[in-house]
Amino acid sequence: MCQNRWPIPARYGNPIDKPQWHAKIEREYIDAEERVRVAPRTQDEWYEAHGAPGLQQRINSARSALWDARSALAETVPTTTAGLLACLEYVERVSLDMFIFEEDESLTFVASLANAVRRIAGLPAAPLPAAPPDMEHVA
Repeated sequence: MCQNRWPIPARYGNPIDKPQWHAKIEREYIDAEERVRVAPRTQDEWYEAHGAPGLQQRINSARSALWDARSALAETVPTTTAGLLACLEYVERVSLDMFIFEEDESLTFVASLANAVRRIAGLPAAPLPAAPPDMEHVA
């Protein structure tokens, strides 16, 4: 006698009674197929179905504003020692949780602070490094 290597789960009943368990599996499949058919297809549809219409668009908008503000901060060159100190203290305070810049922005930020020191000392400023094309923000 041959043992069945893949036994039918008990929830489908007696494996000898094929029409009974076959119909049960088919009903489960049809139910699952219907759940998939009516499920939201995109994040926007999911947010809409769960009472948060437009949430993804607002998230994307906020993320874009954050990137723009972060880039503006990285490119800011303070003109006074008080401005330089305020900028450094802000970054120090924010960086306790995480550093706020991406790699290319960090280089720009450090260069802008070096330029601030040059200007305050009466020296000519150096050009700020350009972001590599693959790291530029795309809105």
